[in-house]
Amino acid sequence: MDIRQLAYFVQIAECGSYSLASQKLYITQPALSKVIKNMEEEMGFPFFYTYQRRQRLTDAGQAFYERAAKLLKSYNELIETTYVNERIDKGHLSVGLSVAAGGSMFAHVLFPFTAAYPMITFSILERETNLLKEEVLKKNLDLAYIDLFYFDQNKDAENFDVYPLVQSENVVVTCVDNPLARMTDLDYEDLRDQNMILYNGGKEVASQTEVEMRKLGIVPNIVLISTQWNFILDAVANNMGVVFCPYYIYSRYQNPRICAIKLCKHIGFRQTGIITKKNEYQTRACTCFLDYATDLTKYDGIKDCLMYHAAP
Repeated sequence: MDIRQLAYFVQIAECGSYSLASQKLYITQPALSKVIKNMEEEMGFPFFYTYQRRQRLTDAGQAFYERAAKLLKSYNELIETTYVNERIDKGHLSVGLSVAAGGSMFAHVLFPFTAAYPMITFSILERETNLLKEEVLKKNLDLAYIDLFYFDQNKDAENFDVYPLVQSENVVVTCVDNPLARMTDLDYEDLRDQNMILYNGGKEVASQTEVEMRKLGIVPNIVLISTQWNFILDAVANNMGVVFCPYYIYSRYQNPRICAIKLCKHIGFRQTGIITKKNEYQTRACTCFLDYATDLTKYDGIKDCLMYHAAP
């Protein structure tokens, strides 16, 4: 028997249901039932009985639950206390990065953070925002940088704690040879006859734009889809099409063949944020990183790269 199995047992006892516990633990109900059956065989007594379609603790199960809950609490406290008493901030974090927004914001704080906390290491997973949310819930990620456009305040707030970070204005990026480059601002109607490039299959930055254009009766002429900003902006520089892009991404590419144009309305800003699983124990390493990365003063150095600046 191990800590993981004890955590499964405690979750069922507190939920009163195998099905609800399996949802919270993100494992199948048959697999969860098998774990409990093996534990009961090992202990020599049943943990639960069914009453009015709920799982109730037997007398022996109740006594076992009280001790198991204390043990789990002590286990978590032991890990935390060991780090605190030794005054060592160490550990490993699994971090998810939204392919549209996460990388730049994470990189901005990663290097100074690792200089301050050299014993905290990282592994990275790059996915779309909705897939990252699933991985955080499954406990495969400690935290994730996501595009908050895809954070549902009604649904997601039940499962995640969210830490909003900086926001960046969206712009249209075009080749300097395109007649659009002579305009100071654009509306969707101006893009009716333009070839358009979408980032990430339209599932992140471009999806809101594509939907709004279709509502206005404008069918985008999509000529290229890619998840690589450098490739996309090279294609724009060669006048293959135009792309909607957060200004902070555009500002990273010093290419004289492209320019950014402000949008009049509809699509304004995109905000990046960090999410963690709600009511989940956070390691010392995770707490240190969240304290550092959610300090908005850490992003003061890139504020000029977030908002559109008209050419003189």
